[in-house]
Amino acid sequence: MATVLSAADNVTPMTILHPLASLQPEEVTRARDIVAQHNGGKNILWKIIAVKEPNKEAVVKYLPRINGQC
Repeated sequence: MATVLSAADNVTPMTILHPLASLQPEEVTRARDIVAQHNGGKNILWKIIAVKEPNKEAVVKYLPRINGQC
């Protein structure tokens, strides 16, 4: 488990449980609010808000170890 800081002006610690975990509803709302804030009140058509897939090295750390191997 790691703690990271959001990109918002008011920095809020967030806990990351797993690199492939889905966003929580409050994370989607926060991402929407941050983007809207930085676009001067323009109407934004949202198609999707999602986490970019992590690189393989970040995911491999979470694989169960079997006989000392991944």
